[in-house]
Amino acid sequence: MATPELGFDEKLRTVFQSSNHDAEWEAQLIHSLLLSTGIESVIVGDAVLPTEFQVRVPDHQFEISQSVMAAAKENNPEA
Repeated sequence: MATPELGFDEKLRTVFQSSNHDAEWEAQLIHSLLLSTGIESVIVGDAVLPTEFQVRVPDHQFEISQSVMAAAKENNPEA
């Protein structure tokens, strides 16, 4: 599967943000979920503690990404 290419001038919006101890893991999980449904996304964060991780998507995919994340949470409420 090819990695989607974001445009240089594409406005990105944050769909996830956390500074919890498992933020990097959760950001990776959300990023993978979005990519598997065809939504381009990038992870923003630093591996040096303390840090905050974010998942950002193109502005035009913001609302659908929120729907995908809500459906995933509904199907797995323990996550």
